[in-house]
Amino acid sequence: LMTPFCATVESSKSFVDAYTAAYGTTPNQFAADAYDSVHAVALALAEIGLGADADPAEVADALPEAMTKITVEGLTGTLTWNDKGEVEKETTVYVIKDGKYVLA
Repeated sequence: LMTPFCATVESSKSFVDAYTAAYGTTPNQFAADAYDSVHAVALALAEIGLGADADPAEVADALPEAMTKITVEGLTGTLTWNDKGEVEKETTVYVIKDGKYVLA
């Protein structure tokens, strides 16, 4: 199984615990992707010196280039962005053995 996130590995524990406490269910890959995405945008904004009060047009103009300058150590792996705006990260593969995800 190829997935960038596994809720049962130790490195995901604090996120899974907080998410489960807040929403009453175990997070899936898309919750982890969203979490990483918000952190990526915040890091990119910090990279270019823009805050929450920044003009949206200024953010829209500056964000694409800023994304190419950051690296995010996220729940779904190490994320970088190329000059086309595409995220790049290593593929993670798990094998389901006895009902549990095991890193392959």
